[in-house]
Amino acid sequence: MRNYTLWYAVKVVDKKTFKTGDQKQHALREQTICETFATGLSHRNIVKVYDVLTENDFIYIVMEYVEGGELFEKIKQSKGLAEPTARRWFREIIEAVDYIHDHNIVHRDLKPENVLIDKTHRIRICDFGFGNIIKERHEVLNTYCGSPFYAAPEMVTATPYRGPPVDLWSCGVILFAMLTGSLPFQGDEMPQLFQKISKGVFTIPPYVTRDASDLIQRLLSRDAKERITTKECLLHPWLMPPTMTRCSLLTSSQLTLSSRLTNFSSRKKVNPYPEESCLTFMTTIVNEPKSTHQKIPTVINDSMPPPPSPIILKRRPNAKNQYFFFKLFNRKTQVAPASPILTHHKTEKKAPKQQFFLSRFKGLFKSSFQKRLT
Repeated sequence: MRNYTLWYAVKVVDKKTFKTGDQKQHALREQTICETFATGLSHRNIVKVYDVLTENDFIYIVMEYVEGGELFEKIKQSKGLAEPTARRWFREIIEAVDYIHDHNIVHRDLKPENVLIDKTHRIRICDFGFGNIIKERHEVLNTYCGSPFYAAPEMVTATPYRGPPVDLWSCGVILFAMLTGSLPFQGDEMPQLFQKISKGVFTIPPYVTRDASDLIQRLLSRDAKERITTKECLLHPWLMPPTMTRCSLLTSSQLTLSSRLTNFSSRKKVNPYPEESCLTFMTTIVNEPKSTHQKIPTVINDSMPPPPSPIILKRRPNAKNQYFFFKLFNRKTQVAPASPILTHHKTEKKAPKQQFFLSRFKGLFKSSFQKRLT
């Protein structure tokens, strides 16, 4: 018998850095959702939460360590995925989303960066930083959050919305990215991007198969009421082909990639949460002397596979010095979404409700402007 040490991933949230009530509210919601997963909920395609601890001004979310990397990196490396691979992984994404919706949880920030791949090539959804627990599926929400390029029309037009359809829209953008290596809605400035999303007009490349195109179109329905649900999605022909059980992971080099974008790898990863750091550790939390975490030895039978190779402990880079938002966009582009309600003459005084939405969106895009597949 040999003793091995368990590996964990720990998300550390520093409550002292909260500058707005929204940030505090999001953190408390994430804490509640993760506590729910730690005490009862579990799904094979969602990162397992072991415990949620609070100490002074810190929240520690202790999770399993998934060492396979992000779906974003897989798409970036191959500039898109082979359809059998995309089909298998996307079905697992939908199964995970269906599970949380069945338990009245909405994610609201689904994107390839929040989808991990474990060492067995299985999908694992993570990061419920913008998640929320709803009373029922038809509950109307009015918190506008998430990542701009994956946001639904009702989100970018500041319209009260239901949570599940917003998640399904994001899934549609993810599927488009998996199959094409690009995003359906792109814009160099926020108003331009918002206008394209609100119109819901996009072009699917001709090499995408008919069934896959149909599923994308049903996921990216501009009308949230007509958008496909997770249950309907799992019964869609593209996710239930006769050969699905024989699908294996294929590299996208087996497909024709001439029409796909080639500058995907030029994008850099940005940590949108300056108040949060993620650590991977083997025994105790790094640089946190007040932590109550202790080394947890575990006895594992010799017949089991050896533990993973040592990993250098790193903090995600502090985002305080990453002025990416202000470098990309001047102040004239930092406006609320293009919407008839919000489009007035420059000299006209904004209504209180407009001021509210404007401040909400400014806060959102300062903290969550994301890597683009362009």
